[in-house]
Formats: sequence, structure tokens, C-alpha cells
Amino acid sequence: MGTKVILPFALLSLAVGLITSAAVSRQLASSAAARVDALAVHEEDAVNSSFDSFEQRQLTDLRALIGTEGVAKAIARKDSAGLDALLYPAVANQLPDQLQAAVIDSHGSELISMRADLANPSRCICAKSAMTAWPHLSDVLHGVSDSQGPKYAGFFVDGGGTLLYTIGPVYDRGLVVGAAVVGEPLSSLLEGVRRQHSFEVSVYDSGGAALGHTAGFPLAQGLLDRGERALVT
Repeated sequence: MGTKVILPFALLSLAVGLITSAAVSRQLASSAAARVDALAVHEEDAVNSSFDSFEQRQLTDLRALIGTEGVAKAIARKDSAGLDALLYPAVANQLPDQLQAAVIDSHGSELISMRADLANPSRCICAKSAMTAWPHLSDVLHGVSDSQGPKYAGFFVDGGGTLLYTIGPVYDRGLVVGAAVVGEPLSSLLEGVRRQHSFEVSVYDSGGAALGHTAGFPLAQGLLDRGERALVT
């Protein structure tokens, strides 16, 4: 008789144990998923905040260059040497941030491109760049504005890597006489995010191609798959 009582009781205990374990596992999995989701949201907010701060700083730098007395007149005269003297001190003053700046005349010709030498800040690294081929230059020179105004920001990829840039018009007596561009390596922004928030980041364009990533990001492939591309905004 004892066996008849104990066996069903043992089976019932086992069933309850299995049900309880399954319920606890689901709760733990749900809790872990919620923590992962919360962490992902936190990281996304941190990255967005860093990009916003970076963009605002670039906008401030651009306004300072455009607003420098004598710049508009120098552009109208196509005075590259004068632009160097007017603008280089502001560019060098941004070190250790690697600010790159360029000025383009109203016909789309580059007058000057400059960045400061990290090893010798008094020396300007002045050379022709590909800035005249950057997106939105034509819009700026033709006075086209979007909902945010006549200045634009974006990414540009060249042989030296990916730059995050801001471009805007230069006016003289109400007329567009040229454009100014400021840009910084995307890698600098991403490494700043990593140092501040202790996680790895990769950035992709709307087509799913990698624009840049931190040194420790486990980049298995340069392109996102279709499902991952759907998450890119």
C-alpha cells in the first residue's frame, strides 16, 4: 500500500517541480531579456546624445569660422593666404580635436583646406581635399534650405576614413559668396563614446554599409543583412 501512495506522490512532486522550474526559467529569461532591452535603450540614448553634442560643437565651430571678420571679403577676392591667416588660429585652437576646415567659393572651387599638425600645432597642414565633392555643397551655394535651415550635416567617406561634417553658406551683404565646411574623423567620436560609456559601437549608412566602429567592436561583416538594415534610421 505504501508503494501505491508514495509513487503517485513522487510523480506529482516531480511534475510540480518541472512546472515550477519551467515557470522560473521563463521568468528569468523574461527578466534577462528585459535587462538586455533596457541596456540597449540606454546605449542607444548614450550614442544619440554623443552625436547630438558632437553635431552642436561642429555647428558652433562652423559659426565661429563663418563669423570671423574678413572671411566673406577674402572669399570674394579668392584670397587663400588671407583665409589661412584668418581661420587657422581657430582650427589649431581645437586641438587635440582633429578639426578639418575648408572654404569654397561661389563657383564650387576650393580656396583652402586646413587642419592642424598634432605634433606641431603652429604648422598648418594645408592641402587640396575632396570637400568640393561633399553632399549638400550645391544646395548651400544655391541658397537651398531644409526644415532646419541652410546648414547641413552628414558623413563623407574618402581615402582617409569617414568624416562627420557640417557645411553652411557664407554671406556678404545678403548674398551667398561661398561655403565653409568643418569635419572631424568619425573614429574620434566613436572612441569618445567608448571611453565615456564603456561599450563598443559601430555605425552604418542607410544601405547597411559600415561607416566606422570602435577598435573592440566584433565586426563580423561590413554589411548588415536585410533584417538588420530595417533597423537603420
